[in-house]
Amino acid sequence: MRKTPARDEERYEELKGAIAGLGYFRYGSLTRRFMPCGKAGCRCQASPPQLHGPYYQWTRKVVGKTVTVRLSRQEAALLNF
Repeated sequence: MRKTPARDEERYEELKGAIAGLGYFRYGSLTRRFMPCGKAGCRCQASPPQLHGPYYQWTRKVVGKTVTVRLSRQEAALLNF
């Protein structure tokens, strides 16, 4: 059974509505990191280490290259972290 152009148009409109209902979304990954600073005598060099952070990073591909941006806590919250 072949689809008719009218059915294709109807399905297209259904899919457009479903996509519009998704709301905001982002590409890439949002991570929360804890990291050492490397300064001698810092608490992050102790055993066990007490790392600095959290730091929020958003990583994604832009024109085929990986781009990582550090975000504030407020910016990360806007990206649903």
